[in-house]
Amino acid sequence: NADTIILGCTHYPFLSQTIRIIVGKEIRLIETGRPVARQLQRILQQHYLLNNCDHTGEIRFYNSSHLRQHKNTMQQLWLGSIQILPLPI
Repeated sequence: NADTIILGCTHYPFLSQTIRIIVGKEIRLIETGRPVARQLQRILQQHYLLNNCDHTGEIRFYNSSHLRQHKNTMQQLWLGSIQILPLPI
């Protein structure tokens, strides 16, 4: 009998469309990912822990299953160029 669901994790926006299909339009979804990320940024700045470096490194993911299927999801999670490499089992 819930009327609202709070998505309390930063990765739930990737699942919100699926959750919406399951729970229907009557249930209100509240996404907390952006506010949580902003608060984290404030805390890191307060404690001088925020990396302000313009240099970006290289990101490699190793995957033992369907590379193409996972690449779209990984590119949504990480902005910029990524590599997904096969991991032989």
